[in-house]
Amino acid sequence: MHQYMADTAAAVILTGTCDSGWLDNIKAEIVVTMPATMLTDQETGRAELPAGQLVDDDTALMLAGSVTSWTRLFTHPVTGVAVTADVYAPSASLRRFIQHRDRTCRFPGCSRVAKHADVDHTKDWQHGGKTTPDNLACLCRHHHTLKHRLGPDEGWKVRQAAPGVLEWTDPMGQIRRTEPEPSPAAIVLPGSQSD
Repeated sequence: MHQYMADTAAAVILTGTCDSGWLDNIKAEIVVTMPATMLTDQETGRAELPAGQLVDDDTALMLAGSVTSWTRLFTHPVTGVAVTADVYAPSASLRRFIQHRDRTCRFPGCSRVAKHADVDHTKDWQHGGKTTPDNLACLCRHHHTLKHRLGPDEGWKVRQAAPGVLEWTDPMGQIRRTEPEPSPAAIVLPGSQSD
């Protein structure tokens, strides 16, 4: 009984739940910092743990190849000090915010529910786009695939004029603007909006 009580206490402390399968909720995080040039074989011996211990190249590359999430770290070019970080996948709370803000697919004329849509980087992440509310929007799988398959040279171009305000340019050059609808729980007081 004492062991059961200790296990239950540990589950609540570590995971916030006391399910019978509480070990499933514990996630390990391994942080290894390495320059991108290690992944392209241009540099070796630069991977390290947060406390500065070196990690051999084979182990670092094996870990890099098996992860589901990356954090891109930007450093000052002269000092090497980290100035900002960016991750590809939005956090659960950021994803929920984007879904509630957008409510539907943001492609012009599409009304598919945002909850079942992809959260897309307006400016592609691999081209410097950030995982922030002013660069994310919900697109249903069909329109997300269409955007990336055709690309900006042959298909639709999109930019965010303001967070959540998308300006789409169709293949003929016509601009179509989509804005998120106000939340149904929002209260607008008389005289609070500027005309």
